[in-house]
Amino acid sequence: MTNSIKKSATRRHFMRGAAAAGLAAPAIVAASSVRAQGTIEWRMQALWGGGTTPMLYEEKFCDRVRELTGGSLDITPFAGGQIVPAAQSFDAVRGGAFQLMKTFDGYTAGKIPAHGFSSTVPFGFPEADQYEAWFYERGGMELAAQSYAPAGLTYVAPTVYGEEPLHSKVEIRKMADMEGLKGRFVGLAAAVMADFGVAVSPLPTSEVYSALDKGLIDLADRGDIKANYEEGLHEVAKYLILPGIHQPSTATCYVANTAAYGQLNDQQRAALAVAAREVSGALRQNIIVDNAEYIAKFEEAGVEIITLDPADVAVARSKAVASWEKATNGDTLATEMMESQKQLLSDSSSPSKQATERPEPASIGPFLQHREVSMLRAAQAITTFNRWTFETTNWLVYVIAALMLFEVISRYSFHSPTSWGPELATLLFGPFFLLGGPYLLHIGGHVAVDILSAAARGRLRMILAVAAALLALLFGLILVRFSLPLAWQAFEYGETSYSAWNPVVWPAKMVLPLAGLLLILQSLAEVVFALKVRTA
Repeated sequence: MTNSIKKSATRRHFMRGAAAAGLAAPAIVAASSVRAQGTIEWRMQALWGGGTTPMLYEEKFCDRVRELTGGSLDITPFAGGQIVPAAQSFDAVRGGAFQLMKTFDGYTAGKIPAHGFSSTVPFGFPEADQYEAWFYERGGMELAAQSYAPAGLTYVAPTVYGEEPLHSKVEIRKMADMEGLKGRFVGLAAAVMADFGVAVSPLPTSEVYSALDKGLIDLADRGDIKANYEEGLHEVAKYLILPGIHQPSTATCYVANTAAYGQLNDQQRAALAVAAREVSGALRQNIIVDNAEYIAKFEEAGVEIITLDPADVAVARSKAVASWEKATNGDTLATEMMESQKQLLSDSSSPSKQATERPEPASIGPFLQHREVSMLRAAQAITTFNRWTFETTNWLVYVIAALMLFEVISRYSFHSPTSWGPELATLLFGPFFLLGGPYLLHIGGHVAVDILSAAARGRLRMILAVAAALLALLFGLILVRFSLPLAWQAFEYGETSYSAWNPVVWPAKMVLPLAGLLLILQSLAEVVFALKVRTA
């Protein structure tokens, strides 16, 4: 395992290609289950790449089934992408090319809405045990089985484990930073993240590395921290984002071809169920134990670990719930799944239903009180608007440059200078310079002496941040106080520039109080962010 982790990405993917070429030919010949000397032989299309920890646990699953059945059910696992892409396993098993698959229901959520809720729930179950309880104690397995039955497939059992991080080539400090980025998500996470402004691409797991490497996507969900390190994502993404809001708990599952499953006896079916639950618990424990070690490995590889602000996540949760409801597409089974999960989340977080008083998990704890939520939403809305203004006015530099180039060519090549070019460029420079200032305050883009603030921690850091925001607020007030009367006067009198072109100048002058007002609003937003307002 150690040696496989240290292999380069190039060698890793070359070996996978070689394995696929060697295995494809005999796999096609043995397309259906056969009985040989009393043994039923099955082929399983797995989800993960060869040599990774999850794939090793699939091999353990097959070994355990063989042990529990006394060798009467022999399952051969094939790594994800080895014969068919993981996202195509559904059709491959339904068609009989394989008798069993380990899949992620999110791949088929587009055509079966219920699968969005049997794979992961963005902003949902924070603990894997809660999600597993839904499957085994709240009828989740029966509902999942109903979703597969019409396709001639039998749901066997889930494998439930914890959060999956985001890996990004772009720095992401808050939910708003994801807007406009290209990301790999599947299932319900794809629908939710699309509502947060991400351009979603539902790539198979096996293609995440190459897509990040080639710049086809900016960020990606893939697997747990350890599996992602083993896949080499530290080589292609500089940032690891926690918590896994898009996938706080994850369920993959074993699904069998119904015709093949019907050939099994009771002992063999029970062995599949028992081995599946054993592997689910064992893999989850392995991930828990190894997470800290592999986060350290990511850091050693130069990857920055970023933790999203809980207040920011809490505000985003209500939007995610609306996305859940939309993602059901009115499907009865999907709606039933969603409502039963919402009920379990509610039961888990209700103090009156707890055996003992204890803090609620952060991810499903009480929502922020209305006043605090409103303040945070307002702060985020202000920041979003200022970001849009910043990005829009940035384009003015190209307009200004084009105007100056046109003027130079007209003046010196054609001896025909314009009366409006230089003046228009000057008037446009004001909005370009001033309207980007409020968002620069948010991202720390202004010139600053940060010797003290960079070293500060905890309460002192918060106090310094509030003080800086209040100073910016004061500057904004001064700017509005002295510029607004002048701008208004220019508007009332229809003031012009008195040049040969002679345009009205009040629009340019109005930029000053507008910039001041936006700076005031952003300063107030920064105070809210610094205080990290949350419920007691």
